[in-house]
Amino acid sequence: LLEAAFNAREVSVDFGLHGHSPSVRFLTRIAPFSNPAIQGFVKMGRTGRESLLTTLLRGSILTAFSIALFMLNRDKDWYDELEQWEKNTYWHFDIGLKDELGQTIPVRIPKPYEWGAAFASIPESMTQVAIDQNTKAFGKRLQSIFENVFGLRVIPTAALVPVELWGNANTYTDRPIVPESREHLD
Repeated sequence: LLEAAFNAREVSVDFGLHGHSPSVRFLTRIAPFSNPAIQGFVKMGRTGRESLLTTLLRGSILTAFSIALFMLNRDKDWYDELEQWEKNTYWHFDIGLKDELGQTIPVRIPKPYEWGAAFASIPESMTQVAIDQNTKAFGKRLQSIFENVFGLRVIPTAALVPVELWGNANTYTDRPIVPESREHLD
């Protein structure tokens, strides 16, 4: 029974863990989702250390799938129009869905956060740089992956929201909150 209780905590991120450092505990209390983000890294490291070969095998399967899907989608107009944060966090499939203008509506399947970044998004970026021979674009995409997927938000929401509203900028998507076409409305 005791072993089952411990195993139940290992199925997902253990939200009961908070670390020993008072500053980390303070950070996880004021910045939303920082504890799951930190615990995700901890669990990823622990899993990789405990079963390295299994982790690398499963990761290589994830990498092969992601690169194959990337190669399938990379020349499609609808895929080029997707924002980078969306490519970093989702796999996209064209299953034939179209909108009223005849444009493709891809099906999105979320990538697992840390594992998807390490074994899917980064290898996709490396494939892109190998094809385009553009290392500057690779650096920019790598930065995007770290900001969007690994992004530890250390600014409390109570401070971030007013700053975003004042600057009319969403810090996650780097887009205006209120589009230019609607700025003059009440």
